[in-house]
Order: sequence, then C-alpha cells, then structure tokens
Amino acid sequence: LNAGLLYTGLIPNRDEDVVGIGYTHAEVSGDWKSSMGTGSSEEAFEFKYAARITPWWSLEPFAQLIVNPGRPNGRDLNNVLVLGMISSISF
Repeated sequence: LNAGLLYTGLIPNRDEDVVGIGYTHAEVSGDWKSSMGTGSSEEAFEFKYAARITPWWSLEPFAQLIVNPGRPNGRDLNNVLVLGMISSISF
C-alpha cells in the first residue's frame, strides 16, 4: 500500500518547489517469512522538499522513517531514519 500527497508553491516566491509526504505499508508472504526468518510487515513514512535552484538544477532533501524494518536472518532491528539528498540536472 502506498499513499502520498504533493503540494506545489508552499513558500511565497518559490512557485515551482514541491513539498511531499508519503506512506508505505508492505506485507511479507508466509512462504518468504518462514524461509527467511523475517518479520511480517514494515512501514515507511517520508517527507521531501524539491527545490528548483535554477531552470536546469533542482535539489531534493528527504527523510524516511522505516518502522519495523525487515528482519534479515531473524535479527530484530530498531526503527531506521534515512536522510538523503537528490540532485537533478536537466539539459
């Protein structure tokens, strides 16, 4: 299950910038769970902001919170916070 919302022009005079939030829920099949020793589900929440720096360059910082991440080899993992930045150049 995936869902998200995008909004353009949140900040005055930044009409092309986009702010977004998203949610993902993933279920693991019973066969995969029993063979790999993983958990049964995982959820992720995301926040992003895409800023147009020039007509040809944009930067997109993002943060993702992954709740109950997959359990490789049956190991319990804490929730995970992922921070990143995407740089896009169009020409």
